[in-house]
Amino acid sequence: MRRSLLAPTLAGIVASLGTLDAFAVPPETRIASSFEEGNPFDANVTVGFRSEWKKAKIRREFQEAGFSDGGTRIVNDLMLEQSRKILDLKAAIGLAPGVEVHLGLPLVLSDSRTLGFDDGGGSCGTAEGGRPSCVTAANSTSVRDGTVPGDLGKVQGPSRSGLETFDLGVGVALLRQAQDDTKPTWTVGLDFKLAVGNTRAYDRASPGDNTKIGPGYSTTRLSTYTSRRLGPVEPIFGIYYDLPFAADEKAFPGITGGQRESRPQMDTGLVAGIDATLYDKEPAAIGVTTRLNAMAKFKGRGWSELWEQLACARPEIDTATSTQVRLRGMCVLPDGNSQTFSGATDIDNYGIFAGHLEVWGVWKKLLRGALAFGVQHDQAHLITNATAGQDLNNDGQVDLTNRNEYNPLHHALVDTVGHRYRVEGSTTYHLMITAEALF
Repeated sequence: MRRSLLAPTLAGIVASLGTLDAFAVPPETRIASSFEEGNPFDANVTVGFRSEWKKAKIRREFQEAGFSDGGTRIVNDLMLEQSRKILDLKAAIGLAPGVEVHLGLPLVLSDSRTLGFDDGGGSCGTAEGGRPSCVTAANSTSVRDGTVPGDLGKVQGPSRSGLETFDLGVGVALLRQAQDDTKPTWTVGLDFKLAVGNTRAYDRASPGDNTKIGPGYSTTRLSTYTSRRLGPVEPIFGIYYDLPFAADEKAFPGITGGQRESRPQMDTGLVAGIDATLYDKEPAAIGVTTRLNAMAKFKGRGWSELWEQLACARPEIDTATSTQVRLRGMCVLPDGNSQTFSGATDIDNYGIFAGHLEVWGVWKKLLRGALAFGVQHDQAHLITNATAGQDLNNDGQVDLTNRNEYNPLHHALVDTVGHRYRVEGSTTYHLMITAEALF
């Protein structure tokens, strides 16, 4: 009896949202569906623009006399500012009832980074050990070790652009509230982000030569989302898991010697939100959507906020005369031989927390526009943390003359305890505009 009373109620609720029609379902659980009665073909096209601003404090482990217990401290060092502008092109086509294939082209219009000393915003005090709380070339540990030049001031990296990945995937609606109003909408997806362009790289002798944006790895994403419309409100919940695979051996070399990490960072996340319809009367509807995202990034190799400064493209340069001498240590292997280094480092585990607010509107069931704002915070984490290698002969130490034991991607200059870099206070702001057309 309860089900017989509930079903007509939910049916009336869904029917009352006639203006929204296919757009009544949030993007996470929306599936283009074809070959159904009254709907022989379904497809949609989305054009989006994203602008992102990021600011990250780069600190460093430091050991020096003057601390109260003589131990390692974390001291201020550098500050990164980054801005990105991305054009997102997407399309979805229904292949069968509740089954779609979708494509995506994230085209980076510009990606610019500026690196400078953490000057404390012009306010300078005194920290423990007598060190100033703000950083200049005179007291930067990076200048001391030669990781950045003494005349750093503000370094502008080359503005990068291009197709970041080629995205291809399939989505399936296992349950659809539009077909059975007693059940939620439940979708599963399998997506591939394919590295198709040239990988990013940096040569200090010719900093403008490479302006590519390719990550050097492809990613497989498994995801599932569910939503249930209850009157004007529709809660959303989903989980996803990203498994990356190296696509560029130069950027992400395979395991050799005592190397432990080769795979780019994996991650998994939870998404929860609420989609609310504020106005719904033919021919228009207006609503808001809020989303919260919690992600865990696992230890692996990646492009940190400092990767360009750590890259070493020309190990053959004469150390006695070259202006590249300060980064010679990033090119030299423990046994004295040399190799190029992409700048991708071993990055530790950390969490990411993000919030998103979107205002959207629908016109005549065919067009949907949205304006969204988001903020993301990354937990503090090490960005240079490669191990020295593995003790394979059980003599109690890693033999730096044994290619089977030492890690060729370990650099004592930045990976040794007391010299490692970490990121703190990393915040990214997003502004997004999207327009969708339903066919």
